[in-house]
Amino acid sequence: MGLDMGFVKRRAQTEIAYLRNHSQFANSFFELDLPPSEDDSTDFQIEDWMVEAVACQWDTDDTEVARAEAALSEAEFERICWSHEYDHDTSELRAAYRRILERLHEAVTASDPVVCYWSA
Repeated sequence: MGLDMGFVKRRAQTEIAYLRNHSQFANSFFELDLPPSEDDSTDFQIEDWMVEAVACQWDTDDTEVARAEAALSEAEFERICWSHEYDHDTSELRAAYRRILERLHEAVTASDPVVCYWSA
């Protein structure tokens, strides 16, 4: 059994990213002091400080990571997100996570709240 997680714009109901079996990335969020949920679900709202903290943990501002992310096709990005983290080396994961975190940063600075949902 794995861990699935996704990020969605709450009002627009548009998915920003979806990951299957990326527990290390998920734990980067879970280990933060997450604000309590408005309901009884395990979902939580993503805030800018969370994106920054996770980016720092994965060192996604590194020049090599930025280059790798820029060269990453959308198809390869989706393949990484939909396959187990153990199928990829850290450099591939960091490039994909950089793209996700950039999308999250862009979304949380807009007016539509972003929610992380997950299931194990």
